Amino acid sequence: RLAGIFHGSRLSDFSSRGPTTDSPPRVKPDICAPGEDITSVGIAKDRGGCQRCCCNSCRSFYVDLSGTSMSAPHVTGLIALMLHKNPNLTHTEIKNLLTANFAPKPAGSTPDEDVGWGAGRADAKKTVDTVTQVNPPVSKVVAALPPVTALHKTFLETDRGPILDKLFHEHADEVWELIQKNRRVATVWHRCRGPVWVRFALKAAQTPCEAVPLETAGLRFTDACTRFAQALKRFGSEALRRDVKIWESEVSHVRDGMTLLEIITAVGNRPNTLMAARSVG
Repeated sequence: RLAGIFHGSRLSDFSSRGPTTDSPPRVKPDICAPGEDITSVGIAKDRGGCQRCCCNSCRSFYVDLSGTSMSAPHVTGLIALMLHKNPNLTHTEIKNLLTANFAPKPAGSTPDEDVGWGAGRADAKKTVDTVTQVNPPVSKVVAALPPVTALHKTFLETDRGPILDKLFHEHADEVWELIQKNRRVATVWHRCRGPVWVRFALKAAQTPCEAVPLETAGLRFTDACTRFAQALKRFGSEALRRDVKIWESEVSHVRDGMTLLEIITAVGNRPNTLMAARSVG
């Protein structure tokens, strides 16, 4: 059985105190682990914000929780490390290793806390170091980052890449400000699943040879772009409205099953009629 501790120093008020009531009494809990203000996955009722107008990705998926249930993952992870070194450990051996390799309780522990510490605080390093090595140690491998810079270079080498890149730099700050400060634009952005599309784009930059999702929660990418473009044309600056009107139809050239590299080629190498229209405008 686990006890919870607060920031590694004090036994939490909610943590149970021993000993057991049988005869002879036994020490319970067995060991302590962090269990207060632990960041954990939140469920729907834990999240704040507008549930109707905001998409899931804009609400926090994580909350700070307290309880011995929050101590359990700490010890579970420790046991996983132990079993990696020696998958033959029995339940009894695991418990004995945990309770024999503890960190001492802090000085100044009260009598009420003394009966709740069990063996003491779980000490991950000390415990794992004591486990007999059976499996070979895991080597540290640093994965190379995907060539995002190379993607940008590929984009700039297309016929229209430079002007599209310039458009982004001209209007990105204004669009972001509208999302942050204009409630109507923000509402459209969230209802169009804007953050979800951004997340898809970020993933696509890491996997440029995989198909990019063009639908989420029944909403097509082209439809989302059309709706958001309407909001920008209503609330944006004159320059932003002009360029949105000129370029908004370009999203129709993005097809199901296309990879990011294919999208770059398809959009970047289309005829230059739109660039001429922009220069005239």
